[in-house]
Amino acid sequence: MRRQSCSIRSSVNVSWNAMITAYVAASRIREEIFDFMPDEDGIDSAVAALQDPRVDPLASQPLDVVHRKAAISRCLGGLNPSELSIRIPLDRFHSTPITLLYSLEGLQDLEIDWQKILKLQSKDGSIFNSPSSTACVYLKTKDKKSLQYLQKTMKHQNYAVSCHYPIDLFESLRVVDTIERLGIDLFFRDEIKAVLDNLYSFWTNEGIGWGSTCIVNDIEDTAMAFRTLRMHGYSVSPDAFNQFWLPGDKFCCFVGELSHEVSAMLNLYRASQVDFPNEEILTKTFKYSHDYLLNVESSHTSATKKNLMGEVTFELANPFHDCLPRIYNNAYIKHYSIDDPWIAKTIYRLPLVNKKVLLELANRYAQQCQSYQPSELKILVKWWHSSHFEDIPSTRFKANINMLPYIYYVICATFHEQEFGPLRLFFTKTCCMNTLFDDILDSAKSITELDSLQNMIESWDTSFLSQKEYKIIFQEFYNTILVMTKMASKINENLSPEFIHKYLLAIYAKLIKSGITDARWKIQGFEEYMENAEVSISIATHLLMGILFCGDPLTEDLLNIICDGRLLKLGSIISRICNDIQTYKVEMKLGQSFLVI
Repeated sequence: MRRQSCSIRSSVNVSWNAMITAYVAASRIREEIFDFMPDEDGIDSAVAALQDPRVDPLASQPLDVVHRKAAISRCLGGLNPSELSIRIPLDRFHSTPITLLYSLEGLQDLEIDWQKILKLQSKDGSIFNSPSSTACVYLKTKDKKSLQYLQKTMKHQNYAVSCHYPIDLFESLRVVDTIERLGIDLFFRDEIKAVLDNLYSFWTNEGIGWGSTCIVNDIEDTAMAFRTLRMHGYSVSPDAFNQFWLPGDKFCCFVGELSHEVSAMLNLYRASQVDFPNEEILTKTFKYSHDYLLNVESSHTSATKKNLMGEVTFELANPFHDCLPRIYNNAYIKHYSIDDPWIAKTIYRLPLVNKKVLLELANRYAQQCQSYQPSELKILVKWWHSSHFEDIPSTRFKANINMLPYIYYVICATFHEQEFGPLRLFFTKTCCMNTLFDDILDSAKSITELDSLQNMIESWDTSFLSQKEYKIIFQEFYNTILVMTKMASKINENLSPEFIHKYLLAIYAKLIKSGITDARWKIQGFEEYMENAEVSISIATHLLMGILFCGDPLTEDLLNIICDGRLLKLGSIISRICNDIQTYKVEMKLGQSFLVI
């Protein structure tokens, strides 16, 4: 069911005053957050005026890399940089874009052919998007393209050069991912679409790198881009991960290298869960990243990102398909840090990704979403008491008023926006009535009792019912459908009230009949029940009801297509099997098991 948070019609009589504060906050940061794509024309014009072209900006300030050699040696396990040729053939520097090219300033003692290094130059003139490596190459070759890159970089960053530039894809991916995980993406839909369109233009069958001019792809950016693009409906192939799969059933972060990072494996794990059938590489990806993260969690590995291990623990305990949106958002709000360091050759920060105002907006919006819940719960409690459910003998059902908040908060975790109030109320009411009805059927003792229910459903005439509990439940079912019809007809102007009423009666009659059929089989000993059970699980019923309250334009033909759709059928079957897996042990003890696997 596609949700349109801002398209629901004003006839629903929803007040938007409570949203003003959050929208103002969103407007305040929109331009600041999403204005990180460099304008090439602006950069070129700025470079032209940077300085007198006769003056070499680097001539009077040669790079001093002596102080870095000891640190590089320690990172290499005590190996002297001049001895690298023993382990790594020098011709790899000249022909293969490997990560050591990122730190050429620390490898000047090697007998490097600097002219050959220029063959690995990016189209923007950089070497591995590294200003320091590019500066080193410029000192050795006086290459004009390298100088132009350095001038652009210095101008763009106000003469404070970072350890790598550009990282536009890396940064934009993390901004979008952060906003979505914080649950505030509804405020930035147009901006996110623009960012993803740009990102998709750089996607290849070999993945993606951290910058639009980067010649090396890495597994973390590839995983994040794959997941984000696929979740937004872009066509991306998981074959991009094949190049990172090494002999010996291992993944690497960069092609041909053996390094691992917790953050990269976490994003790989998240990406592996948005798979389609028969995507074998994602099956391998899931197992490898899952096992890696389990080992990291059990070994209490530390991480530079303050709450990274908390994220790992939560992701392992709450797989993507098992976690409701607002539960995930609220957990990420707790883990989100505004002062996380990022480590490359230097420790640096990403102010667009780790931003205090994003956290403030997320907290404000979460509080706003929760502000209307007490009043809606009061409405539900009042409805429960007025419906006389408490007059039903307790021997006939186990459900009671305590189930109201449980059902209500389940739907709140998915449809949390204020305008979906009618959907939350009707969903909770019908779930409660269906639970009561299911409990009563579980205690049915005769075929005659079930026959009277069957006759009632054909006409929705409660005079067929002799038992008080049935009359109470089905009278409230019918009354609720009348109220739903009135509300849905205001939202869906293309549908007549008569059609909506017949539509709702039909889907609930189908659900109730399936429950009666289950009860008949229970009494008479039938075992095969899947065709009926996919209806009695009630997933289709609640979806077909809920779609009327989502604000999307609907027609009678479209609703009929949805009702008969294969997607709805498959979703119901999956839900039924998942339910049976959880309940079959209890039902077997009671002699009521209908598990079909």
